[in-house]
Amino acid sequence: MTTLQSHATTVGELLRETRGAAGLTTRQIGPMVGVSFTTVAKWERGLGEPSATQFVLWARATKQPLNQMIEGLSALCTPWDSNPEPTD
Repeated sequence: MTTLQSHATTVGELLRETRGAAGLTTRQIGPMVGVSFTTVAKWERGLGEPSATQFVLWARATKQPLNQMIEGLSALCTPWDSNPEPTD
C-alpha cells in the first residue's frame, strides 16, 4: 500500500494526486468507483465531488488508507463554527 503525502488544496487535487500515484487513468478508475471517466475528470477539475461511497471506492482503487484520505479532506475544510451568529 502506497501512502501519499498530499499537497492538495482542493478535493479535486487530492483525487488527482492519489489517482496519479496509483498509476491509474481517468478511464481506468471510473468503472472502479462506478462512474464515467468524464465524471472523474469533472471531480478532478472541481466541478463536483464523489459521494461517500465513491470516495471509499476511490481510496480502495488507489490503495490509499481511507483514514489518510479523510485526513486529507479534513485539512481542506475550514473550521465550522457550531454557534454561528444569526444572519438576517
